[in-house]
Amino acid sequence: MKKTNHCELCDLQAFDFKSGIICGLTKQKPSFQKQCSNISLEQKLAEKLVEINLECEDLKHVKRQSILNLVFYLIIGIAVIYLSYFIGTILPEAIIFHTITIIIFVAGLVLLGKGIGGINFYNQRYKVLSPKKEVLDQLTRIYNIDYEFKSQITTDLMDVKRTNFELFIGGKSFVTKHVID
Repeated sequence: MKKTNHCELCDLQAFDFKSGIICGLTKQKPSFQKQCSNISLEQKLAEKLVEINLECEDLKHVKRQSILNLVFYLIIGIAVIYLSYFIGTILPEAIIFHTITIIIFVAGLVLLGKGIGGINFYNQRYKVLSPKKEVLDQLTRIYNIDYEFKSQITTDLMDVKRTNFELFIGGKSFVTKHVID
């Protein structure tokens, strides 16, 4: 793990255009071994915990929606492809029906692609978010910080997403918010 990962969560961090993230106390790059003895983990840690855990909870919501979309579009897509096969075998004499059959078949493939696209989107977001979450959890273990993140994501009929969350650090409620997307 990079030492600057510790500094990104510290309230004392500073930034230098030459060196990047530096310690606000020593004005130098971090030089500790396993953990920093001067680290101040409060506001930036809470912000990062909320940010990454909200993304993880949102990703769980996206996963459920992606699976439902995959099933829905897979069923509809296969039905449309079967319809094109059915039309092509029943009415093979008329040329216009061959064109319609091809159009219906392509529409079925598009529906299948739409279902698979949601799963691909989920997988890409998971590959980006998973390492961030692992690093954050490693840092909280290094500094013996226990946290609990509770959230509830709901969507209404107009697809407006509401997120209620609460962050507990060391058993005390630290942040409680309601977010509307």
